[in-house]
Amino acid sequence: MLLDMDLPQIQVLLIIMALIFVLGWLLEWVLIILIIVPILIPLLEKMEINLL
Repeated sequence: MLLDMDLPQIQVLLIIMALIFVLGWLLEWVLIILIIVPILIPLLEKMEINLL
């Protein structure tokens, strides 16, 4: 979904941050990490965003 949109890297990161913010209202931080990280790491690697 995010890969199909032709967005700059900063906008993708802002969308991810907004998603994590919304999930923060519903879930504990441990659950957010366990759900989001396995999904986002391959996505960010495909977009060639430096993870460090």
